[in-house]
Order: sequence, then structure tokens, then C-alpha cells
Amino acid sequence: MKNFAFLLFFLLVAFQATAQSKNASLTITYKGSPLCYWDVTLKHGDVAIGQGKTDDKGFVDFGSVQLVSTGVDASGYKKTNNGEKKWDVKGYIKLNDQGHADFDFDPLVQDSGMPSMMESAWGLTLNDCKSGSTVSNTSSEKSTTTGTSTTGTNSTDNGNSNSTESNTTTETVQHDPAQAYADQKLAYENQIKNIDRKLLKKKEEIAKYESNSAEYQELNFDIQELELEKELTQVKLEKTEKSIARGNLPLNKTDRDYYNQREDEIKAKQDTLKENRKNLKNGKTETEIKNEQVDEKADGNVDEVEEDHTEEIESFDSYTPEQLKEMGTVGLQKLKLEYQTKMAKRNTVLKTRGSTLKPDKRTQIENELVELERMIKLCDEEIASRKDK
Repeated sequence: MKNFAFLLFFLLVAFQATAQSKNASLTITYKGSPLCYWDVTLKHGDVAIGQGKTDDKGFVDFGSVQLVSTGVDASGYKKTNNGEKKWDVKGYIKLNDQGHADFDFDPLVQDSGMPSMMESAWGLTLNDCKSGSTVSNTSSEKSTTTGTSTTGTNSTDNGNSNSTESNTTTETVQHDPAQAYADQKLAYENQIKNIDRKLLKKKEEIAKYESNSAEYQELNFDIQELELEKELTQVKLEKTEKSIARGNLPLNKTDRDYYNQREDEIKAKQDTLKENRKNLKNGKTETEIKNEQVDEKADGNVDEVEEDHTEEIESFDSYTPEQLKEMGTVGLQKLKLEYQTKMAKRNTVLKTRGSTLKPDKRTQIENELVELERMIKLCDEEIASRKDK
């Protein structure tokens, strides 16, 4: 116990030593509309550093506070005629040099994946700015008592009390973030089970055909599409489980970027698969396509075919490790995804049309694949080095 008290004292001393006094204020909105008359607490993590109430423009002045950094968090509370509303924002607010930040809830709500539910659960659309103030404590307390009354409290009301309670309970369930995340988690789990059933059926069907048949090729593409769909759904399930683990709150920026990158990579694979399917001309085998290309070569149309191939392959830029260090993390992730997409296109050309390419063109594509692989590795190394810091 003494050690804990000493540690707490040490942390408070360290906080005061690194903090600086500065006036802080926020303007809080949702889709441009102000959040009026909310009791707002300004925080660093879970440590409260200031309190205030928003006005009819969503503005709240906390006065002079002790700031350790310009990155701050905030929580809000309001009593309403139907009970109370609360929200908590972490990792989204950054004060400017004057100690002010304009914060709009819209990006946070969209990141939650359940915008209509979250805006209602947090009370972002109360639209009570013209009332001049929040409801009185007496009214709120009365409403809260009514909402939580037990069955049969008013025996002379012919069961109406039970009806009121039932309606209140239903509304709470509909607007409960914990329930919404749980429902979303269950939906993704059911989607994965459904995909597994489809995969089993497709794999049973494909076993009936020869590997060089058009039927086999079609089913093989179906299986690959289902596997990528399952992979994407699993990532979405992980995101939901992560939000549940955070106390039924949306992900922070680091987690959002991580899962968005994984989703983008899977979607790039889906795009490549669609292109491969298109290249195989709606079910024709690779052998049939190559035979057609040989016929075109015999007819003297090879240059025209190769010209079309060249147009499909976009060029790319290479960067030094020093240049990559100057890029933002999101920019690096997008660059890596771009490299992966261009690498997939080159592999597709070599696989489906490599036999018809001139030797120097084939060598060029192979060299570009080596360079793309090198650049992807450099991007991965730079991104990993930032996570370690």
C-alpha cells in the first residue's frame, strides 16, 4: 500500500513537472451542428484536467489547465427527459497553438461502423440548442425514476406502468452500444459459418472435374473469391472484438489504420482475382488462351497484342530509405498497397501471356517484379521501425 502511494505521488510530481499552464477550449459539433449544454471534462487519458459546459454554439472554455501535450481527450454528460447521455473521446482531439480545437464527431461515428446507433446512444442528435439549457434536475430525476420503476408500482393504472417500462427497456436495448457490438459480432460469425458451408460445397464440386477443364477453372475462382471474402469478414470480426475489448468504444487511430491496411490488402487481392478471371475470358482455360495467342502470333498480330499488354502495366517510382523516412505512416501504407497492386498485375501478365512476350519485354517485367518486391520490403521495415518507437 505504501509503495502504491509513493508511486502515485511520484506520478503526480512527474505530471506537474512536465505540464504547462495554458488556456484550453473546444468547439464540439456533429455534422456541423453544435452539441449544446453538455457538461464536458477535458482529460489526459483518464486524468481530468478541466471541466466546463458547452454553450449554444457547442463552445466550451476550460480556462487555464495543465497540459502535458496538445493531444487531449474529452468526455461528455447530459441529463435528458429520457434519462442521461454520455460519450467518451480518446485519441481524436489535438489542440492548436492557441489551445483550441474544433472537434466534429462525424469521423468517430463513421469509424464505429454503426453510425445511426452510435449517434443515438451518445445523444449527438438531441437538437436542444434552442431550449436555452438542459432539462432541470427535478425533471430528469422524475424521468429517471419513471424509466426504472418496477413492475406493478402503480396498481391503479390498469397495466399502463408495465407498458411504459417495456417501451423504455426496448429503447435502451436499441441504443445500447454494447448490444449493437454484440449483434455485429454475431452477424460476422454467422457470415463466416455461411461462407464455410459454401466453400465445402464448392470443393466437393471441383473434385468432379479435371484440372484443365473450364468447369474446374470456374469453380477454382469461386473458391478463391469465397476464401478472400472469409478473410475480409474475419478482419471485420477482429475489429468488432477489439472495440468490445475497449469497453464498446470505436477503435483508436492506430488500430483503425492497422485494420484499414489489412482490409485494403485483401480488397487488392480481390481486384486482382477479378482481373485474372477476366483474363481467362469467362471460363476458358489458360491453355486455350495461350493457343489463341499463338494463332495471333502466326497471323502477325503479336505487336498489337504486346502493345495492349504494355498499356495495362503502369509504371512506378522507386524511393530511397531516406525518402521513405520523410513520408507519413498512412502515405507509406498507401504506397505499399500501390506496389502490391502493380506487382500482382505484372504476375498476371507473365502467367497468362508470358509465352507471347518478346524476351526483352519479359525480362523487363521480371526485373520490375524484383524491384517492387524490394520496395515493399523497405516500406515494411520503415513502418515496423515506427511501431517500435
